[in-house]
Amino acid sequence: MGTVVCAKCGQRFAIRNEPDAGAELAAKQVAWVEDQLVWDHIQERKHHGTMELPAMPPEPVVTANR
Repeated sequence: MGTVVCAKCGQRFAIRNEPDAGAELAAKQVAWVEDQLVWDHIQERKHHGTMELPAMPPEPVVTANR
């Protein structure tokens, strides 16, 4: 579980993941939530109590053929 803090108002949000979610997915989720919090302030609306995170598939692995 991670915590995101709104840079503008200081409100805190918890992100809960499966134990095997991985750091890359957690970083993407944090970035997405931070963007939503900024957008809330731009739109002059209160933050939602909960947010449904979008599906974030893992980045494809690219290997070089030699």
